[in-house]
Amino acid sequence: MKVNLKNQQKSNAQLLTSIKSLCKTNIEELANEWLELEKKTTPEFFLSWKWISCWLNQINDKQNLRIIKCVQNEIVVGMGIFAERNIVRRHLIPSKQWYLHRTGIEKTDQIWIENNSFLIQNNNREYINQSMWQWLYKSQPQVDEFIINVNKKNEQLNFPTDKSNQYHQYEDNQLGFKVNLATFTCHADFLKQLSKNTRQQINRSSRLLTSKGNLQFELTTDTDKQIQLLNESKHWHIEKWKKTATPSGFTNTHFSSFHNQMIKSQHPTAQTFVASLSLNVELLGCLYGFLQNNCAYFYLSNLKPQQDNKIKLGLTMHNYVIKWLMENKQDINAYDFLAGDARYKRSLSNAEDNYSLVLIQKKRLKFTIENALKALMKKVNSIFK
Repeated sequence: MKVNLKNQQKSNAQLLTSIKSLCKTNIEELANEWLELEKKTTPEFFLSWKWISCWLNQINDKQNLRIIKCVQNEIVVGMGIFAERNIVRRHLIPSKQWYLHRTGIEKTDQIWIENNSFLIQNNNREYINQSMWQWLYKSQPQVDEFIINVNKKNEQLNFPTDKSNQYHQYEDNQLGFKVNLATFTCHADFLKQLSKNTRQQINRSSRLLTSKGNLQFELTTDTDKQIQLLNESKHWHIEKWKKTATPSGFTNTHFSSFHNQMIKSQHPTAQTFVASLSLNVELLGCLYGFLQNNCAYFYLSNLKPQQDNKIKLGLTMHNYVIKWLMENKQDINAYDFLAGDARYKRSLSNAEDNYSLVLIQKKRLKFTIENALKALMKKVNSIFK
């Protein structure tokens, strides 16, 4: 296939990137542009206006926001929103940070955005992405650190090398898992590809539950029903995570308000869903997820603890959701567990993804010293473990 490089270069030269402050009074205008750009791309759920608008509504009015736009022939082809935060690390190291679609404030960011990047049209995506980042490197020298969490490396665009040699790029990598549903003709085929042990756990768990009475699975996209089910089951999530470094989001008013608002919000293509499992009309657990562009995303689950460790509610719920998707949503070709490594994800999936937290950091002496000390402490800690 021949490509007319002159025409391509001419087209690329027409890209104009700009950045300006974003006020909440301008959100309605931004909504029209964002939704129009969504029509020209295949965004992840987390870059849909359904997610982004609810995130913006949760942010404090005093938050310093920046909207970056890339325009070609007077048409917006790329967008992103940065939140600025000025911090002093270890009481010594000041830094001006720009977070992409996050704030840098733990309570606000506990909504857990993933698959994070710029929203870019499908046509000529790589060049647009490169141009936007190169423009940022050149035009925003006051920014010490650009932070992108969590980026899906193998499907989203790579971050370009800073040609001006003013920035270092660091990545904290982790795996993610998903089920490529398109590889199976029916649910029985999905079960066949699982390991013998996983298949036995699912079958045994279902058998033990059904022996106790009427086991009922339901998946709903009804707004009121979703909120009701999450409210009825959230105490299990709170109990499970209360003694961990990151307690349940359901104890965080920002988290609860965001998800209630997002479930209620309308969008042309993005949807939320809640799957539930009940035994003799008693709720055993819920699974909360998203639907967008031929993909279903698993977000979280609230499961009732079981005394019998042979009953695997998590595996059972995921199996029922996958079965429901294959039988009722033939256009959905992937069930995505998102970032993070866990045994149940490995057991059920047939594909891996690569995720990373990306830090693009200005080359400054203060950061060089800080990073050297961090590396030294890590080495010392490894010796004395």
